[in-house]
Amino acid sequence: MTDAHAIEDQLSIGRPLLISATTSDGRMIQFGAEISSLGGHHFKVRTNRPIPPTLLASQQIVKIRLQGKGQSTLPLSCRFLRIDEQKARELVLSFPEGNWVTNRRAFVRAPIKVKVVITRHSGQRLEGETIDVSGGGVLTTLNGALNPRETVLLKLGPLPDTQEVLEFDARLVRAVQMNVNRRNNSEPFTAYAMKFVKVAARAQNRICKMVIVNQFEERRAELRDILGKEK
Repeated sequence: MTDAHAIEDQLSIGRPLLISATTSDGRMIQFGAEISSLGGHHFKVRTNRPIPPTLLASQQIVKIRLQGKGQSTLPLSCRFLRIDEQKARELVLSFPEGNWVTNRRAFVRAPIKVKVVITRHSGQRLEGETIDVSGGGVLTTLNGALNPRETVLLKLGPLPDTQEVLEFDARLVRAVQMNVNRRNNSEPFTAYAMKFVKVAARAQNRICKMVIVNQFEERRAELRDILGKEK
């Protein structure tokens, strides 16, 4: 579910945002920032870590998501103009075109692989592996098909960090046709988006913690890679 908002209604000094970009050597990076000043045709953001001067090219497209105020937005494109000459952690960006669209997804997802066992009301068991995981559900492969909006018992685990196996009542939200990955020589396949419909607070918190740790480790690896290339 989404809501559209005019840009001028959403930009404000101090508002946090998330920036995604492709570096000159083809790597995808993501870092946090907050709006530090607003101009007539551009705005400045203060990043949460120093940005090497050669990391981004002038006029290249970057993606930004507004954060805070209890919500985030779907990404919009804008142009990176320059790094402020006086402040190495401040980037100058052009105003994006279009409207912000609020992302109503309640939980952050992470690409974590965990074994899934599904038991249908008929007693049939299906197995698969998650593609991504969140506190609200999973996207998973299965060795069989489910019916639209079918409700099942879903076992998730053992989790990679604690070896726990968690149980949920879950409902099929949609089936997603995944495209060929030519680098891995894989064929198209169907993935199943499952929503947890009865969730114990402890189990949900356990998954949310796992997702946060996964994101932290990814960001730390990105930072090590960036700093290593500068030496």
